[in-house]
Amino acid sequence: MRLDRRVYLVGGGAFGVSHFSDSNIFAVDCGRSSVLIDAGCGIATEVLAENVEADGLPPISHILLTHSHWDHARGLATLKKLTGARAAGHRAVDSELQTTMWSETYAARNGAEPVEPTSLDMYLEDGEVLDLGPVSVTIVNTPGHTGDSLCFVLEDKERGTRAVFTGDTVLGEANLGLCSADTDFKELRHSIHRLAELGIDTLFPGHHAFALRGGRMQVAMLDELMHSHWSGVVPGPTPLLPTWWVQRDPRQIKGWVFD
Repeated sequence: MRLDRRVYLVGGGAFGVSHFSDSNIFAVDCGRSSVLIDAGCGIATEVLAENVEADGLPPISHILLTHSHWDHARGLATLKKLTGARAAGHRAVDSELQTTMWSETYAARNGAEPVEPTSLDMYLEDGEVLDLGPVSVTIVNTPGHTGDSLCFVLEDKERGTRAVFTGDTVLGEANLGLCSADTDFKELRHSIHRLAELGIDTLFPGHHAFALRGGRMQVAMLDELMHSHWSGVVPGPTPLLPTWWVQRDPRQIKGWVFD
C-alpha cells in the first residue's frame, strides 16, 4: 500500500495488511533496493515479503529495527532467510534475538511456533547516516519505551523532504507506546523532546495511523504531555495498542490464516 513517493505500508495488524499482532511495517523504495522498517511478530512472516513484491518494490537489502519488542522484531530470522537482507538496530537488541527470543510473550504462550535465534548484521549509532542512493536515513537514539529504541529520519534527496519512523516512542494520533514497569519516563521525555525539535511533519509510527501531514503537532502534543502530571500521561485502562484486542481471543494466534 503506497503512502507517499518512497514509503509503503507492507505490514500492520491494525490495517489488516498482515498478521493481527504485527506492528506497522514500512518499506522504503531506495531505487535499486528496498529497506524494511521492523520485522513483525514472526507469524506468517512470508506475507510481508509477498506484499513487497506485490507493490512492485525492488528487493529488500536492509531491515532496520526500531526496538526489540516481539511484535516488531520476532519475524527477523524468517525475513533474513526469505530475503537475504542485512539486519540493523541498536546493539542491545542482539541479547533478545540470540537468547530469550520472546519465550514469555503472549504469542508464545498461545501456540505460536518458536523462532530461530538470529543476530544483527549492523549496529546503528546515534547520529549515524545510512546513504541509500536517492534517500538517506539518520539514526536517532530514543531510549525510554525500551533501552534499545531507535527512530529513523528518512530524507528524500531529490525533493528535500523528510519523514520520521518512530516505532513505539511516538504512536500515531499523539499516543504513547505501551507503558510498563520497564518504561523509563525520564529517558522517554527526553527522547520525545528530541523528536519534537526535529519539526518533521510526516510521521510513520509503529502503531495507530500514520500522518502525512500534522505529525509535528502530534509529537509536540506528546512533548507537552510528558512535562505534565502523571495522571495526564497514563489516563486509565484504555488500550494503547491496536492489537490489544487479540489478547482477548487466543484463536487469533493459534488458528490464523491469511487468505
